[in-house]
Formats: sequence, C-alpha cells, structure tokens
Amino acid sequence: MGKYNFTTDRIYNCNETGVTTVWDPPRVFVKKGLKQVGQATSGESGELVTVLNFVNASGSVRFKQFMLTGAPLGSLGLAYRSG
Repeated sequence: MGKYNFTTDRIYNCNETGVTTVWDPPRVFVKKGLKQVGQATSGESGELVTVLNFVNASGSVRFKQFMLTGAPLGSLGLAYRSG
C-alpha cells in the first residue's frame, strides 16, 4: 500500500467457488451389530452453481444492476453493507 499509495477503496479480494444443488446426506453412526441402518438418498446429479464474490478493504457497497449484463438467465447480484 505504501509503495503505490493505494487507498482502501482500491484494494479488492475475489473468490470463486462452485456449489452443488444436491443435498449431501450426513454420516450415520450406530452401535455395532445393528441389523439395518440407513436412509434414502437422491440419485440425481444436481447442478453446479458458480459463486463469485468480491470485497474491498474499505467496506463500501458499489453493486449496480448493469454488472449483470450478459449474465446467464437466473443470475442474481446482491450487495450488503454488513457483509
């Protein structure tokens, strides 16, 4: 920051991650010797959703609807001052 004189509103962190829409069943632990344990789970493959988030060091909110121009149908853009 000192070398280039960047202000906090010019410093950003970006993270991209993929999440699936299919439920991940929890692990089940039981006593040894029990005859039947389990639960039905879905065999569907689901859909992978890409999440891209940005934050800046100053905490300001600058989301504008035009930032979604050309995004796939159903894309959602949100910004919260509280994080």
